[in-house]
Amino acid sequence: SIALIAGALLIVAAGCVAMGWSWIVEYARVLGAHASAERFAVIQYTPAAVLYGFGVPKATASAVAVIIALLAVAAAVGGVIRASSLVRRFCIACCAIPFVAGFFHEHDFVALFASALFAVAYARRAWAATLGCALVGINWLDFAQQPQAVAQDAVLACGLLCALIALRPQRGQFVAAGVALLSIAAGAWIGAVHHLPIWPNDMHGVAAGASIAEVWKNEQLQTGLMRPDAAAALLRTFALLGSALLLWSTLDVDVHHVVERGDRVGLEVL
Repeated sequence: SIALIAGALLIVAAGCVAMGWSWIVEYARVLGAHASAERFAVIQYTPAAVLYGFGVPKATASAVAVIIALLAVAAAVGGVIRASSLVRRFCIACCAIPFVAGFFHEHDFVALFASALFAVAYARRAWAATLGCALVGINWLDFAQQPQAVAQDAVLACGLLCALIALRPQRGQFVAAGVALLSIAAGAWIGAVHHLPIWPNDMHGVAAGASIAEVWKNEQLQTGLMRPDAAAALLRTFALLGSALLLWSTLDVDVHHVVERGDRVGLEVL
């Protein structure tokens, strides 16, 4: 905590030296403009962006997303209060991020990987944790943006599933692996029949003399990433489903299993 606070103060001080005290307000304004420019883009994994992809109006999608965020916060806060270790609290909080953050890309799911391993090792329902980990560990949009890489994606996913089963081999793990493989096959099929553009490969032009946020939004418009797309929304739903499974799993840790293990790591999660 001390290191984080010291780092934040150092950043504020450096910004003030370079740009004056008003830099914080200006930076917040730029961030807000950039977030607005991309809020409903195909590359966003937020509930609002996914709902918009299914054709839900922006206002309705945003309202439903707020409700989802409040439910996720309530579940996470309740779990953190009941948890007796910093490790478990950290894992619970991480799993709520995709539902709370208003800006979330594919690579941001790395924030859930520590929680995923924790859940697979200690959750009452290891199958749910394994399936959740597999769903957040797959680049779903890659199936539609780069279908030629489906073999590579499938091999990586199989490697992940094998590692998860080895971590805590149970009958349910194999069932979860089978469901994950079927989901991958479905995602690969969706990608094969429904191509999605890639920024900036499919970009045709940008506006001149516009702000950074306006240029970025125009680039996405030109690329075609701002149009509602049900196929892309369905692919991103897999990842959000995985996040929900991981949140549920971290909230439902098998305390008796931890006690029986009796190792140092196991006891720390209590």
